[in-house]
Amino acid sequence: MRLFFLVGLTMCAFAANSVLTRIGIARFEMAPVTFAVIRVAAGALMLAFLVVLHGGSPFAGLLSRWRGAVALAAYMLGFSGAYLTLGAGLGALMLFGALQIMMFGWAVWRGQDIPPLRWVGAGFAMVGLLVLLWPTQAFSVPFAGTVLMMVATLGWAVYTILGQGARDPLAATAGNFILCLPLVALALLGGTGGPIAAGGFAAAVMAGALT
Repeated sequence: MRLFFLVGLTMCAFAANSVLTRIGIARFEMAPVTFAVIRVAAGALMLAFLVVLHGGSPFAGLLSRWRGAVALAAYMLGFSGAYLTLGAGLGALMLFGALQIMMFGWAVWRGQDIPPLRWVGAGFAMVGLLVLLWPTQAFSVPFAGTVLMMVATLGWAVYTILGQGARDPLAATAGNFILCLPLVALALLGGTGGPIAAGGFAAAVMAGALT
């Protein structure tokens, strides 16, 4: 029951991330890179505080987490950029469906014992994603947004796989966010920043520190 609750809470947080990102970028016209930088910074600060609260150091073994930081940066930048053109609901469905397929493919590749119900679930995810992305006369999915969301999904899949063996998940997540911050901030050198509205800033902070 506890696991079910934690998974449900995590899925709600994922969905809220989509809503908050769409609000910050579409409604308050914040540049995707700026949103991603603020989100990562807020997450790094919150996680570092929690690690210290538990008597640890958020900088312990920091450089060894570079792979997770790179995967997290790909997710953050791709996710934020996708919501320039994707709606919150559409983007969340893309992420969930594609992530299911990628993680299932990884399990098959590793030769894990997969129960029949997981095969059924993966089949539904594949069919659902195909139906979602299939263009029609009434509606077509933005190509650029779709590509960016797939980059974000791949980044999150790699990040999830790397984190499966973490001995201290809180410290590992804090280290990944701290090391991810300069990577994401490098994207600002491309001159893709812009004005920061109070509402957009608040949405980015909530996405980073809360959801």
